[in-house]
Amino acid sequence: MQTLLLNSEEVDANARMERVIEAIEGAFTAYEQGTAQMPPKSYIDLPQYNGDFRSMPAYLDTGAWDAAGIKWINVHTDNPEQHELPTVLGTVIYSDPETAFPLAIMDGRVVTMKRTGAAAAVATDYLAISGARSLGIVGAGVQSYTQVEAIARVRDIEEIVISDLDEAHVAAFIDAFSDQFTVREGSIAEAGHCDVLSTVTPVESPIVASEHIGDHTHINAMGADAAGKHEIADAVLTDARVVIDDHEQCTHSGEINVPYASGVLTDEDIAAEIGEIVVGRAPGRTSTDGVTVFESTGLAIQDIATAH
Repeated sequence: MQTLLLNSEEVDANARMERVIEAIEGAFTAYEQGTAQMPPKSYIDLPQYNGDFRSMPAYLDTGAWDAAGIKWINVHTDNPEQHELPTVLGTVIYSDPETAFPLAIMDGRVVTMKRTGAAAAVATDYLAISGARSLGIVGAGVQSYTQVEAIARVRDIEEIVISDLDEAHVAAFIDAFSDQFTVREGSIAEAGHCDVLSTVTPVESPIVASEHIGDHTHINAMGADAAGKHEIADAVLTDARVVIDDHEQCTHSGEINVPYASGVLTDEDIAAEIGEIVVGRAPGRTSTDGVTVFESTGLAIQDIATAH
């Protein structure tokens, strides 16, 4: 046997989004049904380099296939300006569960982007209004692109409102999607009054308040992935129906980590994990739902399902 070495272009070409969405839904199902193993994400903090490393191992068995592997990924915020490198780099080792042979070593950055968009799409499919046509994005970085690519596969998106302080990022985003959708720059409130809103920023002080959100908006809170990060105001979270991807990760490093640590948000404010909804143990969107929030930290099972 030979180990495949897959660069970012090869991962992008072969990880087709419709298949990734199916794989992520399968991963949520396996995790909920107890046929997945996912040790806690571990961190190596490197403040001297304004960055960190995270290790994310997982095994899952969907019934149709099983897979094992680990993602080694970082967030180094000075990379673009100081080193002309992406903020996030990463590598996935994908192994044969039976023999442990490393079947592939692949770019983890594209895997991360694809599975993050796909997770939002799964949540949107279950939690957004069925007739959703507009999508707001707060944050025009690399993660915003796969949010559009994935969510547009589960809802007939026609209009996109992009909000970001970086005009160059906004211009690039509009240029990328203007031939497929009606795309315009707008405020956070304009983005937040769309049918679906995805937030993909690294902020530690909330920028999305209650007055920024429509009465029936579904929010994918995708930006928070470390303790202290916090995009959505506490009042939005306490008033909304909140669905998470994993209790341990979300309370430690997800969007709810700050209000949860302070006691503003408790387990009673968490409606379900997304896996419970996927397998039918908890309802998706109901007729009484107003604002819904999917709180995603990004799980190792998603990375290995995407690698598969």
